[in-house]
Amino acid sequence: MMLNFILLAILLELVTGFAPTNKPSVVSRKNSLSMSSEENLLDPSETAFVFIEFQNEFTTPGGKLYEAVEETLVKFNTLPNAMKVLNFARDTNSLVIHCPIEFEPGHKEISGEYGILENVKSSEAFTANTWNSQICVQMAPRQGDLTVKGKTG
Repeated sequence: MMLNFILLAILLELVTGFAPTNKPSVVSRKNSLSMSSEENLLDPSETAFVFIEFQNEFTTPGGKLYEAVEETLVKFNTLPNAMKVLNFARDTNSLVIHCPIEFEPGHKEISGEYGILENVKSSEAFTANTWNSQICVQMAPRQGDLTVKGKTG
């Protein structure tokens, strides 16, 4: 079976308007997830929610990049909304995948043209095995969740 992936990103903005429901699907008679007012239903057993970079570096005061994204986090109520989606995913037994980004000390994984990663490298943000690179407590993985390892960009 193919998994339907719903990407939730915290880098700059969160898509608004997600309205999970437990409305039964007429066809499958299973719990379903509705992404809009249209009849776009997803079967939770075939759905994965992917949470990207919900780490202290971005989401928590004291994180090196928190101040850069704080206004957006507040404006879109990102963390509380993401927590609702995460709880809904777990309540419906959908697959939950966490995708943190991490770099070894010195950030040697970032070479050449840095682009968006320039501030990450210069501030040594998301250094592996530090508080900064940990997934924030509100979104912390639980038993049954999957966590991607080795994401560096």
